[in-house]
Amino acid sequence: MPRTQKPSELPESVSKASLEQNVLRQFRIVFAAIRAHFQQIEQAVGLGGAQAWLLSVIADQPGIDTQALPDQMKTRPAIVNQALKGLQKRGLVQIDASMSDPNTWHVSLSTTGKTLVSRIPQPPTGVLPVALQALNPDSLGQLEAGLEKLIEALSADPRTGDIPLAEL
Repeated sequence: MPRTQKPSELPESVSKASLEQNVLRQFRIVFAAIRAHFQQIEQAVGLGGAQAWLLSVIADQPGIDTQALPDQMKTRPAIVNQALKGLQKRGLVQIDASMSDPNTWHVSLSTTGKTLVSRIPQPPTGVLPVALQALNPDSLGQLEAGLEKLIEALSADPRTGDIPLAEL
C-alpha cells in the first residue's frame, strides 16, 4: 500500500482546490456505498438499517436484556426503543419480563423474526463499521484526527454521533 503523503509533502502541482475536490469526491463515494447497502437491506427484508441491525443483535443473543441493546449498538436508548417497538409491532420480536426481576425485560425473535433475520444482507451493522475494522491503527488514527478537524470546521453537533447512519 503506498504511503499517504502529508499536504506539506505533496508535489507543487497538486493544489489545495484539487485536494478539496478529491476529498469531496471520496466522501460522495463513501456515502453512496453506505446508502446502497441500506437500500439493499430495505429491499431484501423491508426494514430500515437500524431495525435490521437490532434484529440481528437479538438473533445473536436470544433473550438479551433490553437495557443492554443500546450498548450493543453503540447508540442512544431512545433510538433502540423506537426500533424495538417497530419490530414488536410487526411481530418480529417478543419482549418478556424477567422471572427474577420485574423491572428487567428480555427480547427474543419470534418465528417470523427468525425467518426474516436469515435474509438480511450482510453485514447487518452496515458497511462502514466493517471497513473501519479493516484499517490498520495508524490509518484509523489519521482518519480520526482529520475527521475531528472537519467536525470542528463544520461546527457540527457531536451528539449526532450516536445516531446510526441508517437513521440519518
